[in-house]
Amino acid sequence: MKIGVIIVFNNNALEIERGLFDSLFNFRSEVKLCLINNGSRDDTLDKLEMLIDTSGLNCTLIDIKQDKGINFAIKAGARYFFNQNKLKYFGYSTTSDLKVSEDLFYLMNEIENFVKTMINFRADKEESTNKMKPVFFKI
Repeated sequence: MKIGVIIVFNNNALEIERGLFDSLFNFRSEVKLCLINNGSRDDTLDKLEMLIDTSGLNCTLIDIKQDKGINFAIKAGARYFFNQNKLKYFGYSTTSDLKVSEDLFYLMNEIENFVKTMINFRADKEESTNKMKPVFFKI
């Protein structure tokens, strides 16, 4: 089961550090990350590109030039997952309230817990007659 995780960043360059995605390393094959730079005016985009290059995770970076709000950014990530990957399950989170790097690492631990929960969830598709629809989880 592939799981998508959308994380929206906005002016978080000072908080982004190497090793941010290390907690998800064990789930490399199950997790697809969609990182969204939501109109940042600092070096957030450059730092995210560096993290993607060094993380080894399956990441996509979407750069939204102007901040059009959190909902717009989340919808952009959801559209990407649904159109490109046909994922049924994905979660999202924002970094708007996070101001220190420890908060970002805490967020990544929460995402790891979300991924563990979703991997352990087994839906019996053969017995179900209802088609599954994409599900959003706020992390």
